Amino acid sequence: MTIGFVQKSMLVLVVVLCTVCVTADVAQACPMCQAAVESEADNNVPKAYMYSILFMLMGPAALFIGFSYGIYKLSKRENAQLEAAAHLMQPVADAVPAEGSA
Repeated sequence: MTIGFVQKSMLVLVVVLCTVCVTADVAQACPMCQAAVESEADNNVPKAYMYSILFMLMGPAALFIGFSYGIYKLSKRENAQLEAAAHLMQPVADAVPAEGSA
């Protein structure tokens, strides 16, 4: 990765986070959910519904994060093995004489 790519990625991340923070109070629940939350303060059903939605969203996120981490670890392991193999092959290549030099 180049430094320019990292800087552009960080800039995009900052812009997205600022946009989310600015528009957070503009976003509201659907009218029926909002009315249910406002009408009955003692009723826990709307809160339970919100938490169930969060739990349902965590499943795919956890799978994505798990697979991404697994792929990352596999690629790091493969790169380490390739570097070790290249390191082992380097002295052998230097020890073989050229065809016309013997």
